[in-house]
Amino acid sequence: MKLVFQNIFKMVIIIITIGFFGCGQSIGYKEVESEIRYYHSTDPEWLPSAAGPGKSVYIKLKNVNRNKFKIFGIVAKDNQNVWYAGKPIIGADSESFEVLEGPYQKDKSTVYFNGKPIVLKSLKYLTIIMYMLKPITLYFIEKRH
Repeated sequence: MKLVFQNIFKMVIIIITIGFFGCGQSIGYKEVESEIRYYHSTDPEWLPSAAGPGKSVYIKLKNVNRNKFKIFGIVAKDNQNVWYAGKPIIGADSESFEVLEGPYQKDKSTVYFNGKPIVLKSLKYLTIIMYMLKPITLYFIEKRH
């Protein structure tokens, strides 16, 4: 009898997990109704939402060149713009922009942490030597010749 209850409990947990995580629009960049959107929140039908029941919250990207649009996880770019989580990174150079380890990105003149600029003297010999989950624990070595 105990084994039956354990199996029923496991099945209920699996059903709840699938129902909770399997509902709604997936998070990320999507082309919908001839526009590019970044979905940053999903709400299943049974969960109340500021957007309304079962509504996904998204940001519509503006001025997107679809022929040059590329997605790198939470970062996306075209030939003129760079976005982090659907928000434009103002001043980022699209041509030289690249995603580094963890939450770091860089272009020809700036290093970014989660899409926000970090002030450094020079990027010429930048090396990330340690990355922890906390933004406070970031070490850079700037080699000089």
